[in-house]
Amino acid sequence: MVDPKKESLNLITEGLLKMISTLIDERMKDAIPQRTIISVREAAKRYDVHKSTIYDWFAQGVVRKHSIGGRVYCFIEDFEGIKSRMRR
Repeated sequence: MVDPKKESLNLITEGLLKMISTLIDERMKDAIPQRTIISVREAAKRYDVHKSTIYDWFAQGVVRKHSIGGRVYCFIEDFEGIKSRMRR
């Protein structure tokens, strides 16, 4: 025979654990900044420059490059302000 009090306690515990897990997930999303990764080709197209310009920016330290599986990528957020610096 199943104890109804014990079963109720188990259901409440499971519900609380799900709520806590959801709250933690929501907080972690806010705590860890989400970044968008793009290829060199995409970056060149987006900023209307040649791919070699993107590689020059890597060499100059203007933008950081990230190699994944032999391909080179960069974070779109690293390009913030580059256009305004280029116009000077």
